[in-house]
Amino acid sequence: MDKLEELKESKSPFSFIVIRDTPAGSFHDTNIMVTLEDYKMTDDVKEGFDVSVSFNLKEYRHYGTKRVGFSLIEDNPVPTGTMEADRAANTAPSAGSYTVVKGDCLWSIAKKLLGNGARYTEIYDLNRDKISKPNLIYPGQVLSIPQ
Repeated sequence: MDKLEELKESKSPFSFIVIRDTPAGSFHDTNIMVTLEDYKMTDDVKEGFDVSVSFNLKEYRHYGTKRVGFSLIEDNPVPTGTMEADRAANTAPSAGSYTVVKGDCLWSIAKKLLGNGARYTEIYDLNRDKISKPNLIYPGQVLSIPQ
């Protein structure tokens, strides 16, 4: 209960992960960044010593800015453009880099370098310009690692 109170008071985003199996055997998972808005603990004598906790979560979305540049080439009448994502406003500067090796996944990299595999979303968010999906990384990629 102390941890729930800490999450509510800090208003800091955290990973909310739910893994479910259906009776048909298919697998579904949810992994989103959320903040804890409120929670309620109830104790029912009929349930014995069990305590029920209901909570309200709010999805957290990282944001940042993008730079767009256009240029005209004399021989080509069609303008060409490039877009670069700036570092998200709430992301700390990179403390280092890591080169992906065969067998790596963001979870194992976060566990090894940051001490907690659940922090893989921080690596993903910092490297969105290099990674299209968190489960698609390739040997040789150089990733920025958060502090």
